[in-house]
Amino acid sequence: MRKKFLVLTLVLVMVLSCAVLFTACDKSSGTQRPLDIEDGSRPDYDSLFTADDVALINAAMVEGASEDIKKQAVMVLYNTANKSRKDTPLSLMVQNSDVGVPSYLGNVIMHAFNLRSGDSWYYQLATDANADPLMETVLKGFAGILKVAYTSGDGVYNYVLINGSESEMDCSLETFPYASFKLTSKPQPYDYEAFKEELHFLDSMHEINNMAFCAEIIADGAEIEYNTEEGYYTVKFAIDMASDPELREKWYAMPQKDMEVSGNSIKKYNSYEATLQVWNNGYAKYFISNADREASGMASGKPMDEFKYYWVEEEIMALLKQDASVVVDEDTELTTPADYISYYSGKEIVKGKLLSDLYIAIIVIACVIVAVIIVVVVIEILVRKGKLPKLAAKREMRKSKRLLKRAEKLLAENGDDVEDAGGDNTDESALDENGAEDDGEEDNA
Repeated sequence: MRKKFLVLTLVLVMVLSCAVLFTACDKSSGTQRPLDIEDGSRPDYDSLFTADDVALINAAMVEGASEDIKKQAVMVLYNTANKSRKDTPLSLMVQNSDVGVPSYLGNVIMHAFNLRSGDSWYYQLATDANADPLMETVLKGFAGILKVAYTSGDGVYNYVLINGSESEMDCSLETFPYASFKLTSKPQPYDYEAFKEELHFLDSMHEINNMAFCAEIIADGAEIEYNTEEGYYTVKFAIDMASDPELREKWYAMPQKDMEVSGNSIKKYNSYEATLQVWNNGYAKYFISNADREASGMASGKPMDEFKYYWVEEEIMALLKQDASVVVDEDTELTTPADYISYYSGKEIVKGKLLSDLYIAIIVIACVIVAVIIVVVVIEILVRKGKLPKLAAKREMRKSKRLLKRAEKLLAENGDDVEDAGGDNTDESALDENGAEDDGEEDNA
């Protein structure tokens, strides 16, 4: 048993050493934190709120307002802000998300942006992982998602989804766009309906959220405040997890489709809370949500999604100019958001990591081997310390059965010459008269 234990320990050390070698060159992206980025300013646009909208919102902020009035006001503020995102020709959205995998695995973060100018726009989302070296490599291989989409407004929507670590995504950048990657596959053209089915949005690529909110699923206790100094509303609301099941399933139907891309599914939400900030002319300022959900695979956890919105061209350009990946020759000028959209849409296709799939497979196999060995080693230690008496008794019983079978076999082969399974099995006919063992053949007669 001791020899077996030493062998298992040696194998464990070898596997762990290989894992370290495989992951030694991988960077650690650091822990997730809010983006160090200034909020956008209020756009100088006409108000999107109607007089009835303003009256309802004001009524909801009065002390003692009914829950029904507050829920209606929440939806007016959300729908108006959402309309601003969908209908305004110039805007920039910056996303900062934590996928919320269980803390013992590490964390998976996403950084994205959506730049729009007229009918043309460009969108990208990159994913990165931060964990212990071995788990980080596994997360990068299986939770890594790169999305790139764009259109010039000609009715053709170009899109590519790249899974795994081949794009070498890094979400540790501290300046816009807060992520870097290699585009290893060419975006493919789609018509609108096919593109919508791929991206899983409700009715616009620019909507605030692809979850179908409605007043019927908003929980009691929503809060609405108005900042008179800076001119914006802050709305805090949650989803009532005891509300109509069909409406709640409809609410997260699109995130469910997002999840299915990676072979997982959402089982249920335990909680969902959100904070929305809206300028007093109805334009979206900020949105953040925190959830607790149960899902298959590693998708269970507490995801966080944060979005900031920019409407003023000078502020949009200031952010775009931070992008260190933008390299142009002396004859090329990027002076407008439309110029950047054209530049991003023409990104060069490059080769990703060599043997990326093999690399991931080796790491996964190593993880499985490590897990099995650890279980075996722990069981052996517990048995030797007497912590698993039932297992020890079963082993002794199996050992006794093996000895009994061996004895029965020897009796069958040697007849009466074998006294018992635990006795001396030396064939007496092979001994000479001096008691020495004969070198001749064994007599089985």
